[in-house]
Amino acid sequence: LADSLALLRHLSRYFNDPRYIRIDGKPVFIVYRADLIPDIAETVEAWRDEAEKLGFPGIYLMATQSFQIGDPTGMGFDAAVEFPPLGVTLPDILTKQSNVRPDFRGHVFDYEQAADHAVSRADVPYKLFRTAMLSWDNTARKQQGGNTFHNFGVTAFSQWLSALGHRVMASPAHGPDEKLVFVNAWNEWAEGAHLEPDRKHGFGYLAAARAAMAPFDRASLSPVPVLPAVARAPFAVILHLHYPDLWPEIRESLARLGPHDLYVSVTDPHAVALVQADRPEAFVEWVENRGRDIRPFLSLLRRIRPLGYTAICKLHSKKSPHLADGAAKRRSLMSRLVDPALGAAIAEDPRLGLIVIQSSLVKRTATNAKWNKGSVAELAKEVGVPLNWAHFPAGSMYWFRPEALIDLDKIDLHRDWGVEKGLTDGTKAHGVERIISFLTARAGFGIRKI
Repeated sequence: LADSLALLRHLSRYFNDPRYIRIDGKPVFIVYRADLIPDIAETVEAWRDEAEKLGFPGIYLMATQSFQIGDPTGMGFDAAVEFPPLGVTLPDILTKQSNVRPDFRGHVFDYEQAADHAVSRADVPYKLFRTAMLSWDNTARKQQGGNTFHNFGVTAFSQWLSALGHRVMASPAHGPDEKLVFVNAWNEWAEGAHLEPDRKHGFGYLAAARAAMAPFDRASLSPVPVLPAVARAPFAVILHLHYPDLWPEIRESLARLGPHDLYVSVTDPHAVALVQADRPEAFVEWVENRGRDIRPFLSLLRRIRPLGYTAICKLHSKKSPHLADGAAKRRSLMSRLVDPALGAAIAEDPRLGLIVIQSSLVKRTATNAKWNKGSVAELAKEVGVPLNWAHFPAGSMYWFRPEALIDLDKIDLHRDWGVEKGLTDGTKAHGVERIISFLTARAGFGIRKI
């Protein structure tokens, strides 16, 4: 215990540096392998007393989630901090690799799968700070028994870090001083994890981290949007605006709709002010670019459901750059959907649950079912019913009665929503798109094609 107190006294010169990170005035102190310290609970209490004697309001103690560490609050710690790759459970892809030494007895994992696993990790019942990992290859240290993460890319790292930033910014469990995320590591060269520049990526790691974090500085200057307490109109529009340059076009379309409440999700924080300049009454929130238009839609829908809208129109700034006629399809869908008569039709017919454009209603085929069998099967487990589909509204724009899609509220908003990979099919978002018609019919509501 005397050594532990001597350590804290030695560190106090750094704690007093104005640049030192503090939470509620308390210097942050992170302990690695806390489980190896004898009488750790007694040591933690002694550290807290000593910090006050040194003139601090206390000390903020975190334990890294290394090896056996899970919830450290039982040892007296304030919080835990992730330490990937420890705690990341993934399938070994060694047998899928070529040019591997015959005597290699280590493991190879996929970096993008690690990122997906991390951003999808469920909340825990204790204070946890999230960590993004850079590339990892500790064969320099472990030789033929090392672990390597294949398929690393600075874009995936940036998306991982950005997702964690969004997570902590939205977390009510983390106070203003606790909006922190971590990176493993700054200079762990022996394990291939370093933010410092190297010959392969130059300053790419640092540039990616800066790009991921810069929007949060701007967003912190804007007030957190607050949902209205009551509906102001019988109809609502849920719009996902991924492409801000399309806002003028969409704004003009919405002007034809008549009275409606507008809920907008954007992936660029600059777009918040852009929308609010034209629609100051609209609810606009900045979200991470994960799950395309579907995940933000699911989140908004379950939050505004208690407001009791009769009908909701789902729209998004669909460009479909992989299609030659993507822009034409978007304009066609919006020109026909942005029609107050469609909301009125749902209001007048209590059994009508979904209105779709005839040309967008796609029949199930072997081709469009091939890449979505897995995601639909997983969704079936989440919503608790066997799922199938005969057709679906491609493009994910339609009018619907909220009660018709009640089963969407059962879908987990964290699990299986990996980092954005630019795939045109086969993601969880595409799986949700496939089951919209099916869920409507299963709930006992009809579908109208126009």
